[in-house]
Amino acid sequence: MMKNRGKIFFISHESSLTGAPVLLLNLIKLWVQNGDASAKLILFRGGPLEMEFRKLTEVVVLKPTGYLANKNIMDRFLDYLQFRYRLWKVIGQIRESDIVLSNTVANGNLIRKIKYRKKVKVLSYIHELESVIEYFNVKKDAQFTFEKSDFFLSPCKAVTDNLVARHKIDPDKIFHLPYYFPQDTAVTPANDPLKRNDFFQKLKIPEGKFYVVGMGTVTHRKGVDLFFEVCRNVVPIDKTICFVWMGAFDDEVLKASLMEQARQAEILENFVLTGKIERDPGVLGFFDLFFLSSREDPYPLVVIEAAFNKLPSLYFKGSGGIEALINEDAGWGVSDFNVSAMAGKILQLKSDRTLISRAGNLAYTKAMALHGDEKFITEKFMNILAGINFVS
Repeated sequence: MMKNRGKIFFISHESSLTGAPVLLLNLIKLWVQNGDASAKLILFRGGPLEMEFRKLTEVVVLKPTGYLANKNIMDRFLDYLQFRYRLWKVIGQIRESDIVLSNTVANGNLIRKIKYRKKVKVLSYIHELESVIEYFNVKKDAQFTFEKSDFFLSPCKAVTDNLVARHKIDPDKIFHLPYYFPQDTAVTPANDPLKRNDFFQKLKIPEGKFYVVGMGTVTHRKGVDLFFEVCRNVVPIDKTICFVWMGAFDDEVLKASLMEQARQAEILENFVLTGKIERDPGVLGFFDLFFLSSREDPYPLVVIEAAFNKLPSLYFKGSGGIEALINEDAGWGVSDFNVSAMAGKILQLKSDRTLISRAGNLAYTKAMALHGDEKFITEKFMNILAGINFVS
């Protein structure tokens, strides 16, 4: 149990159904369930996870869902005034806290305002590598996060190394904290044929195939083009292999382009883009292999969720820190973003179900040990806080 922990303010830049907010939700759940909880949460933007956060702790939303959207000038001005009032009020409330835990590099400007008003200590949980850091630095959010944070949490060596090498963060101020997943996330529903059939029919996924799945919002960083190229190399050799990407397309032009390329390559029946679907990590158990095609992905949530479903992963070496979990025993890495080599690996694995099953079982065991052990992660988190004098 966590006793005498002080007061903590969590900050999230959003409450979408994406990796960082989900991981923060799990961390707050860990905090609340293990003792005399005293916490509040600032959500910079409202979203689908907002109600889940509210079940755990007091929540202040600075920019609610619909902020400035489809409104006249006067309503937009009123939205802005309400935002500034909420911001002023919450900065005052932070005076009551012992620590601010900021999730991601995206909160730098808010951290700067907090530090200006109050010398509260800030601990920033960094989930990003360089391309995302650059994206969030348009308004200097990443820069201010690095300048104004007192200490940092990192989920993996790749993130830590990048903070030290690229951003000159003192390694003594960086602490490793594994991601936490409640035990009930480790669900494998693949033995439920009715649910599987309903899911495949709803998304128009052909039956009777060997399935390679990818997941995430479609971006260049996620490598959906590499996912397609591997498919284009595999299917002409073995038409019983089907590639399925589950995730929203922000760019409909890209989606149309990929579908046209699939039509021209005569692989449409083996290349499925589902678009946005309801979040349910358990459906990963319906597939045979997870393919992380990302060019850059620090320690992706989806690979851990795949492991909880006993689904082994393929990935490109050097894309991030996930190989610390997968390595060469619970999945397979391919060097140099070589799509031909990746295609060859998938063709090889398809004929060895025993190897896939063994790797999937090991992925599950490793994921449970590293990310499902509540006591281990609780103690590690509290030791970090105690070691930097945030709690007694």
